[in-house]
Parts: sequence; C-alpha cells; structure tokens
Amino acid sequence: MTTLQQDNQYYIDNQDKLAKEYAGKYIVIKDKSLQGVYDTEIDAYQEAKEKFELGTFLIKPCVPKSQNETQVFHTRAFF
Repeated sequence: MTTLQQDNQYYIDNQDKLAKEYAGKYIVIKDKSLQGVYDTEIDAYQEAKEKFELGTFLIKPCVPKSQNETQVFHTRAFF
C-alpha cells in the first residue's frame, strides 16, 4: 500500500470523528495524521504546497461517511 493509500485509509477510518469536529472544512492529511484544517480547498492547497512536496499529501472535504463523496469523470472517448 502506498503512502497516499495509507493516508486515505486514515481518513476513511477516522472520517466520522473528523467530521464531528471539522464538518464543512477541508483537511490536509500526510503521514497518516491531520496536518491542517481550512475553510476552502484553495487555502488547504496553498498552505500544503508550501509545507510539503506535491504528491505527498491529501486534501479531503471533511464530511461524515453518510455523505461520502462521489466522483464522476466524463470522457468523449468511445469504445
């Protein structure tokens, strides 16, 4: 499991606990620990890129598991 996968698993394992305290915020996770809490995704990104190398941290919206995020990707490619 890669470091980012471990960080994502930390988020999943602690999601409800984090959401109780930081609901509606964006959080930065690195090395399986919370590194910062921000009002916007842009703020989280700008701070994190100053502190850490790009590609070594996660930025997640802090929501309870019941409101899990869904990502949709669109493509014009036809198979």
